[in-house]
Amino acid sequence: MIIKQFVPIFLIAFAVEQLIVSHNVHKLHKILVSPTDPKFKHILVMVFLMVTGMCLLMTLITTLINVGTENHFLEHYISSVIKNYPMALVAQLVVVGPLVRYFHLKIFTKSKLVS
Repeated sequence: MIIKQFVPIFLIAFAVEQLIVSHNVHKLHKILVSPTDPKFKHILVMVFLMVTGMCLLMTLITTLINVGTENHFLEHYISSVIKNYPMALVAQLVVVGPLVRYFHLKIFTKSKLVS
């Protein structure tokens, strides 16, 4: 049962991230952070913007799928965002982000793409 739900939601999340969130986050990132700012600030701003965009849109999509537009939709949506956002932000800052950066550096530092 969970696999049947995971695959479509994963595909939706991938499409939302690639088509909507990523493009807008990069634009906002250029506005909010200057090239001379420390790398840590670049990472924090990018994480904050990506988590905010993805959390708001994916919570909207899953609330529409699970609750529909009736039965106190706005109440369910706001409640879900309040629950999801802190978890997503902490997960991205503490677990997912560092792991992805670590493996990305391990895989691509020996590549000619980086140099």
